[in-house]
Amino acid sequence: QKPGSFWRPDLSFDGRRVLFCFKPHADKSFHLYEIGFDGKGLKQLTHSDYDDIDPIYLPDGHIMFTTTRGNSYVRCGPFIYSYILARCDSDGGNVYLVSHNNEPDFVPSLMDDGRVIYSRWEYTDKALWRVQSLWTVNPDGTRVNVFWGNQSIWPDHVSQPRQIPGSHRVMFCGVGHHDWWSGSVGILDQQKGFNFPDGLTKVTRDQPWPECGNGPVDPGESETYHASGQFSGYNAPYPLSDEDFLVSARGSGRRFRLYLMDVDGNRDLVYEGLHDVLHAMPAKPRKRPKARPDRVAWPETGKDRKPSQPGVLFSADVYEGVPDLPRGMAKYLRVFQQDHKTYSTWNKTYRHSGPAVSIVQEEAVKRILGTVPIEEDGSVNFKVPAGTAMFFQLLDENYRCLQTMRSFTGVMPGEVRGCTGCHEKHSDAPRSTSGMPLALKDPPKDLTPPPWGIESISYERFVQPALDKYCGECHQGDGEGRKQLDLTLRPGHGPFKQPYLTLVGPAGWGNPV
Repeated sequence: QKPGSFWRPDLSFDGRRVLFCFKPHADKSFHLYEIGFDGKGLKQLTHSDYDDIDPIYLPDGHIMFTTTRGNSYVRCGPFIYSYILARCDSDGGNVYLVSHNNEPDFVPSLMDDGRVIYSRWEYTDKALWRVQSLWTVNPDGTRVNVFWGNQSIWPDHVSQPRQIPGSHRVMFCGVGHHDWWSGSVGILDQQKGFNFPDGLTKVTRDQPWPECGNGPVDPGESETYHASGQFSGYNAPYPLSDEDFLVSARGSGRRFRLYLMDVDGNRDLVYEGLHDVLHAMPAKPRKRPKARPDRVAWPETGKDRKPSQPGVLFSADVYEGVPDLPRGMAKYLRVFQQDHKTYSTWNKTYRHSGPAVSIVQEEAVKRILGTVPIEEDGSVNFKVPAGTAMFFQLLDENYRCLQTMRSFTGVMPGEVRGCTGCHEKHSDAPRSTSGMPLALKDPPKDLTPPPWGIESISYERFVQPALDKYCGECHQGDGEGRKQLDLTLRPGHGPFKQPYLTLVGPAGWGNPV
């Protein structure tokens, strides 16, 4: 085999095969490979110009991994590809994207119940950092749910999650938004909460959460913790029990060494070498979780493929979770699509953006897919396109926004799923009603698109023509109002034009004027 770089192996359930990604030095991309545990039978599974990394074995024989096959770039990093979750057959064939994310998904791992847990980076109408939390998904891409931290900024990036054997708790490495090679080990208990500080304890109390610090409180896993020396960072924890785990730690020098450690800080050196030692796992068979049923209407591949089947979303009551919204005020639910960035300028044309989209931080390209009426009891039931990142707004009778969802969701082809309202908890049940929700008595409704169709929202495409038509007589040309407010389209600052800059006004820390 030619020399190259490999990354994060996974061991088969019977302990006989190893799955990993590898990039030959002469190649520009990582591909998936498999080899026998005895070092024989090496075979390449995927072949493309895209990167395929972080593969894991699934209970039904498929493989899940992250890939750049989504043709998307990180919104605030013009030269950074987004790696999102994908699935393929055991031989590398039939690759399907199973994530709707525009930003990267990180380091998936398998849970005892057959779900996959992973880190998801998103900022739907949020700041561009400290929104890299834990999510779960079925191996077929259905039932995407937040696990912990989607409304938290401590830790910065909740990474490398692994379920503790025999426990519902999850061990992870808290790393920085930028510095994600070295962090601090923590444990999450979802039964105690979904956001900081609920359910969070830190194991390696000698290290703060990188970049963001510890926050107003810093609960520890063990009150008797001691560092057993001086260490500058941790990586790739692998829990063995409630107390013991393998972990890569960096002490004197710059290299990571492998340790067997417990939650009290006791540790034994297992291995050190000429290079960093990362992503260790026990070399033994492990229990295969029960395979979750495949519920996706997978589209055919090839040039004659047909469009994917839509999915269905429903809610028994959109008022649940919005206590300040008077019942009866919301008349429509608006569905937005958040587009992924399909090309790059290869440099930052405005602050962190390339290409620049909005003056307001790193905003995304959005399009309105349409609206659906809300029934008197607050229920909705409607069709949506599959494989799309979507979020919602509640609107009043005049289509004015009352509430905006600051995250995104999506469905796989043929998937039907519902929610109990805004900010639902997985332990919540729909409130008791006297009968079936009104929206569920009829087939799912089609979305009603806006008058201009479902084109992406653009100032020059939609706003400036309206200003020219209705305001130009006074505020353009020789109009008297032009001295107070000039609505003529003209160059502004950097990639932005006037009067867009004037009308948008101050944009916080991203304001160029």
